[in-house]
Amino acid sequence: MTFEFIISCHAVSGTDLQQVLVDLLTGVLEDNLNEFDPDNIGQMIQIRHSDPNFTVNDDVKILGFALELPDETESAEAVVQEFANALPDASPIFHAVKFEDPLLRDRLAKRAKEIFALEMKLRRDFVLIHATGKAATL
Repeated sequence: MTFEFIISCHAVSGTDLQQVLVDLLTGVLEDNLNEFDPDNIGQMIQIRHSDPNFTVNDDVKILGFALELPDETESAEAVVQEFANALPDASPIFHAVKFEDPLLRDRLAKRAKEIFALEMKLRRDFVLIHATGKAATL
């Protein structure tokens, strides 16, 4: 499962943002009873967009990265949520936005089916009420 993020961070020389992200992910995985080899955790974070020359107001850098969680990750939804919530508190990061979330997409697709089914039942009942003048049961 691939989750995409963009973060804003203070441009601090000598800071290894990859390591900051790996350390944060390691803690979140351990908190959710996941045990992965440290080298494997390092490979789960993939920097996608990073331009060392791009700064905002000479102090802020923008970085895009992907989080690749293996299918065997325990409590994957909690891991992603806790990781996303912890990002803005991990110095030098101060803002994070999650763009791609397959777990959320699947959950919303399921809800969309449920909403569609309810809407069809309501439409049927409204037509029956209008045609007969009587209330129908769902």
